[in-house]
Amino acid sequence: MHKILFLQPLKTSFYKLLFFRLLKKAKIQAIYFKIRAIYFEIYGSYFLQSALCFFQEALTVNSRSIVMQNFLHKRCS
Repeated sequence: MHKILFLQPLKTSFYKLLFFRLLKKAKIQAIYFKIRAIYFEIYGSYFLQSALCFFQEALTVNSRSIVMQNFLHKRCS
């Protein structure tokens, strides 16, 4: 019983160490995912705009979509 009381502080400090390691890992992962979200937001919008410009030619054939043509002309110019 005396040994158990003696090892108790070591056990709690070990768990604290594990907790802080886990916390540090979680913070690193959170920063990583925030950077990825910003990256995909920037390049996703760039890709969407380039895709809209690519399909602009297909929409100009259809004269009924004048509103969409005007929208794309402003975005792609």
